Amino acid sequence: DEGANLISKGFFSGMLARLENYTSVLYWSLKALQFNYVKLPHDIGNAVDYLAEGRGIVRFGQMLGSLFLIFAAGFGIEKLIGRLTYGKSKWFGLVPSIGGLAKFWGAVLKTLPSLIGIIIFSVFSLFIFLPFFGTEASGIRPLFVAFLVAIVLARLISSFSAMFCSPSVPELRLLPLDDQGAAYLHHSIVRFAWVLPSGYMAIMLLKYAGIWGDSMILVIIAYGAVIILMFGTMVWRHRAFVASRIRGCTDDTCDPDSWFTDLFASIWHLLALAYLFVVWVLWSGRLIVLGPSFDSAFVISLLIVPIYLVIDRTSNWVIGAIIGSLQKGNKESNDSKDANGSESAGSQMGQADEADSFPVIRRITRTFIIFGLLLWLLNIWGFEIPFSQRIVSVGFNILVTLVLAFVAWRILNSFIA
Repeated sequence: DEGANLISKGFFSGMLARLENYTSVLYWSLKALQFNYVKLPHDIGNAVDYLAEGRGIVRFGQMLGSLFLIFAAGFGIEKLIGRLTYGKSKWFGLVPSIGGLAKFWGAVLKTLPSLIGIIIFSVFSLFIFLPFFGTEASGIRPLFVAFLVAIVLARLISSFSAMFCSPSVPELRLLPLDDQGAAYLHHSIVRFAWVLPSGYMAIMLLKYAGIWGDSMILVIIAYGAVIILMFGTMVWRHRAFVASRIRGCTDDTCDPDSWFTDLFASIWHLLALAYLFVVWVLWSGRLIVLGPSFDSAFVISLLIVPIYLVIDRTSNWVIGAIIGSLQKGNKESNDSKDANGSESAGSQMGQADEADSFPVIRRITRTFIIFGLLLWLLNIWGFEIPFSQRIVSVGFNILVTLVLAFVAWRILNSFIA
């Protein structure tokens, strides 16, 4: 007990000391930022002039126009090659109802033309750019690289979103969504796929052109505000749609399973908006105190729900597959006993117990996942809870060990069979 009291006392006293130091630094940094924000337009103008080789905004506009023509030509060549090769394929309009690995590989094959198109676009855009601007030092080079990276990343994310959501081919949809939910999720991901890389590469360009210090802090905070506003707008516009899915129905008129579910469905958007605001405030304060630098805390905080869904679905798959294999083994054993005239009531009762245990195991696993993600989130924001890092590490190792053990067991079981 004394050891626990000492640990808790040291933890809270350390947290209070860090909080006091943090607020003091934040106050004086905000004071400096208040005096220096007027430099931002001037610094951006200098950055544009630097990229334009000192020839002003007209030259910069000409460079953007040249890049637009180069990328348009690369996109046109991609579409032409696609039309002459795989553009007339009718295979994905006649997809049967499939499942398992066949469904996964079907989704991969459906996405393959898009990935090949991205490669064609990148290669031909580069081949068109090099003869005109590749033989001499020019400010258009970093612009070309930034634009190309942003376009490729956006298209890659959009292609993988189309593979998992598959709004046009429900038979190859890897996520458990209806047509409306798949289209909504895919369109939202595509919007973020274009905004996130484009904003990040724009910030990298400004940094390359000499913007730093308070001006860069303001640019990054504004970038984060745009992302938060996009998330907030998406949450507000689709609050009724998500509420109906939380209730487990297709409209708001059906009755939820419990009072708590109905309450959560009614206020989920308020909780989400408050969470987004807190994340933006914490990230802005971190930038002001520590300086203009990117870290994983902001991105992980925004993607914590998708990360939870992926881990939760993986754990459900592993647990369901293990219990299904056990039930299959018991069924085969029962069939062999029935063939020999033996009693199988006890084995059937064992199968029922295995089926009833699945929801309980799933709830326990889900609780551990939520607890681990919460500790991880607090840790990346600098709130170090005693033993939290070790708990998260041990939990992750247990999950990976279970998955690997299950895969090895399935392979060995198939080999023996």
